Amino acid sequence: MIENLEVNIQKGKIEISIQPAKANRFVLAVLSILVIVSFIFPLVAIFLAVLFVEQLNIGFGYILTLIIFWGTGIYFLRKLLWNLRGKEVFTLTEDEVMHFFDYGFFKDKLSTFESRSPKFGYSWLENPDDIYLISDEDSFNEVSCYLAVVTDREEIIRSHFPITLDQLEKLLNLSPGDD
Repeated sequence: MIENLEVNIQKGKIEISIQPAKANRFVLAVLSILVIVSFIFPLVAIFLAVLFVEQLNIGFGYILTLIIFWGTGIYFLRKLLWNLRGKEVFTLTEDEVMHFFDYGFFKDKLSTFESRSPKFGYSWLENPDDIYLISDEDSFNEVSCYLAVVTDREEIIRSHFPITLDQLEKLLNLSPGDD
């Protein structure tokens, strides 16, 4: 469930990466086969049609089938890349907060929020919609939670993957202005 939290601090920038647990080898093998079949099967069908059919009539149904196969292949490729290299990334600078999903070869769902003083918060796994700001007086009775970043405009960016409370407590004193 909880895999890895990595924090990189550079001058004026904090990057927090959450990597969820990866799928096992069997799932990766099945996804790889589905990707290959989804992309190669339509190409083989076109090749065989050109080779053995004297008068090639490509209709709407054939084109629709190609689109469905390739669309499915793109979906499975995306799932495969997520399970191989995917991570959720929060980047905090002195004046903005960015959140996106990194698949290794491309980034998805980039959200950027202006914020002069973002704060870290959390939400419990049972009720992810209730966000609490971190304070030194907090006493945690749960094992894991979702990370949340709250901007100065009260915009909330919540992680999609849980982290441990030990990892959350390490984020307490981080500030984008620190070196």
